[in-house]
Amino acid sequence: MTRSAHSSAPPPRRAARAAQRFRTRVYRSVIAGTVALLVGGSGVFAVAGAYAAIEPDGSAPTPAVSESTATPDPMVTEPVADASGSDQAGTALAVTPVEADVVAEATDGESAGKPELKITSFTVTESRFPCIPSLEIDFAWMPDAPESEWTNPDHSSIVVLVVDDEGAVVGQTNIDKVSAGGGSATYFIDPGHYTVKFEVPLTGGGTTIAREESVEVADPTIVVAAPKRVGNTVVVPTAPDGAEYFNVATGETVTGTLDLADIGTLTLDARSINGCALKHDGPWTFTATKTPLSSISNVQTDTSTPLQVTISFDYAIAPGVDKTSLFVQIPTVDGPPLRSWDVHFTEDGSFSATVSLPPGTYPLKIEGSLECGVDCSDVQTFYEGTFTVIGAPIEVTPTWPIQQGNIIKVVSQQGVIFTDKDGNVLTGDVPVPEGGITVTRTPEQGYVFPEGTDTDKTYEYVPPVPQPTEVTPVFPTQEPGNNVITFAPQPGVIFMDADGNVIDGSYTVTEGKTTITATPAKGYTFPDDASTEQTYTYYAATPTPTPQPTASPSPTATVTPTPQPSASASTGTGPGSNGTGNSGSKSPSGSTLATTGSDVSGITAGVAVLLLLAGTGTLMARAARRRS
Repeated sequence: MTRSAHSSAPPPRRAARAAQRFRTRVYRSVIAGTVALLVGGSGVFAVAGAYAAIEPDGSAPTPAVSESTATPDPMVTEPVADASGSDQAGTALAVTPVEADVVAEATDGESAGKPELKITSFTVTESRFPCIPSLEIDFAWMPDAPESEWTNPDHSSIVVLVVDDEGAVVGQTNIDKVSAGGGSATYFIDPGHYTVKFEVPLTGGGTTIAREESVEVADPTIVVAAPKRVGNTVVVPTAPDGAEYFNVATGETVTGTLDLADIGTLTLDARSINGCALKHDGPWTFTATKTPLSSISNVQTDTSTPLQVTISFDYAIAPGVDKTSLFVQIPTVDGPPLRSWDVHFTEDGSFSATVSLPPGTYPLKIEGSLECGVDCSDVQTFYEGTFTVIGAPIEVTPTWPIQQGNIIKVVSQQGVIFTDKDGNVLTGDVPVPEGGITVTRTPEQGYVFPEGTDTDKTYEYVPPVPQPTEVTPVFPTQEPGNNVITFAPQPGVIFMDADGNVIDGSYTVTEGKTTITATPAKGYTFPDDASTEQTYTYYAATPTPTPQPTASPSPTATVTPTPQPSASASTGTGPGSNGTGNSGSKSPSGSTLATTGSDVSGITAGVAVLLLLAGTGTLMARAARRRS
């Protein structure tokens, strides 16, 4: 139920129920705070509180009128409201666990109204949980529009959102039934950057973000630096608040600079003194070392004189040391040293000693005392090496290295040393630079060169010969019947005929067969398997046939039939007449033919054919004349 701004106090029975609800909310606040402490930041919880006036009878106060800006009564300790919301007037806070990946957006309503409330102050306070990542804020609010214009005229609400940089809501507090007042909230969230948003209603409906604040949640983990070793001491840094360094062996807290010479081996670690987590790479162990009381330099063994060696070096005493010793010896494998020297000194100086020895190679060892003192047996080796004593000089005749291209082959020769102009010893394959190289040869110790031997020689740089470019000649193909062959230009390839003439462009094959040879031009070469010859064949010309005249068609002969004589006209006494008026035998048609001795029937058939042909021709001629 919503109570007006001027309603009277509730009856005793309702007041008792209101007081009971208030006590329930206080218990829930205590439980929520306890859960937050137990989870220690492993979950995401919001614990919020607000200040509001409570009537003496335990009931909720009457809401202030719109013009009231009085500060609420601070006597009540941060009640926590039921998340479901209550119709109780006054100020209430809801504790809302929020999943980290839930995105909440404050959306404006369709109304163009004003914000009902405004946030008048915002403060990030010092956390009450220094060892747990948390955000604690204080804030206050008051009306920003007349209460008569509010969606609910007797009360408004605030939603506090804590949003990470990806827009996910990691903490949320719902404050309902408010008019003016203030509150605080605590959020157990991971260290990082966040934005606190205050969402309030609009007078015409909908919501808006009344205020945004950027905040940082610090990592409460205490970072502890490692102690540092300086010489034979350990420097313990100043411990950060909430932590201290201690000696693991004794458990005692340590500070300042510790002398390892007095301790031997020391192990340090760090521990928390306020319950917060520590971050460091301990424990740290340090072991004391003994430092030399002196040092040496420039050790020389001169064996240029046959059958003797001169040993020399420089020495320096350590700062703060009054007196110390060095021990120089030419040791043997399993016996006393051949020679030895004890060098006692109180200031910097040099040592030199010459000793005669048979030819051969000998070891040399130099030791020095450590900080335990002059008379202790604890020493350190400063130098170990060998030297060779020579007898009478041996004469050797050196030979110069051989140059192959731009490489000098330096072959090892007994008693001979080859060096360049800078004194570098040359061995093996030595490259010749473009400016050449001068080689000097000198006899090794114990050797001499014959008198008049040259000692220097310059080797000149040989410019490299350019490597030819490899190309493969390609011969053109001869088409059958074609004696003209075209040779296209090919870089690096020269084509020549059998007489050695260079072919440039087209070439005509003459009688018989012609062999063309390919040779590489200067700067070019052919592969080993390249074909360098090609034979072309001459094709003889084919004779052109003489045209023959075309035969004209033979004309058709027209046979005109011969008139046959009548029987009455065949009488007489002409030639062939038989004196009776008949000329020969009488044909079956009544004609009289001459007697020739031939077969009369055959002749008769031939004449019949001729007559038939003649008749046919006559008929065809007449038909032609009619058509014309």
